[in-house]
Amino acid sequence: MITSAPTNITFERIFIPTDFSDISSRALEYAKSIATRYNAQLLLAHVNKPVNSGTSRNKGGLNNAIQQEIEQQLEQEGAELRSQGFRVRTISVTGTVQREILSAAQREDADLIVLGAHGDTGIERLLLGSDAEALLRNSHCPVLVIGPVTQPPSSPAWQPRNIVCASDLHPDTAPIAAYASVIACNFQAAFTLLHVQDPAKKDKRSDLQLFQKAFERALPNQRSPIVAFRNMRSG
Repeated sequence: MITSAPTNITFERIFIPTDFSDISSRALEYAKSIATRYNAQLLLAHVNKPVNSGTSRNKGGLNNAIQQEIEQQLEQEGAELRSQGFRVRTISVTGTVQREILSAAQREDADLIVLGAHGDTGIERLLLGSDAEALLRNSHCPVLVIGPVTQPPSSPAWQPRNIVCASDLHPDTAPIAAYASVIACNFQAAFTLLHVQDPAKKDKRSDLQLFQKAFERALPNQRSPIVAFRNMRSG
């Protein structure tokens, strides 16, 4: 759990799970853009499904052939990235997707995971239900999720201009908002704290005051307070 925001945020090792789909390729484009900004190493990883020990010999041979083809494709993508000037390592692991992404990212000491999300099959299913929650809750580093309608990065080097942080105003979440605000400060981007208020509940002004105090405690020295606050009512 984040307790305070760092003075300066940098990314040195970016972990990108891939299943070679179009959405994984789009996530990779964002990872490349961030890597260009920070001169970071790309960790391109594929999670293989475990082979059932009860399969026939013929099916086992077919699985081995598929595995070799996948590893060749992974190496080809790595070679292409190196030809573009990136520092790259390819990683092939076997097991359940959620567990292996978390385990491999931590083992490789990644400081950012960039993940494509679609909602149909493979890695994209992580963004559905409990798998998504488990990944986001248990990751030791930030996770950047690239959705299916996300536009490609607008420049070779990552340059966010507007950062919106949604919050329920619980003081325990203030360090997360502080982390987002440091990113905004580093890039001179606009920062907005967004809270959606349930009209059936009481006024949240007292909660905002508690949140504001926790937010300022979580900020590094000489950081600005919340730049903008938007309070929207649901329904």
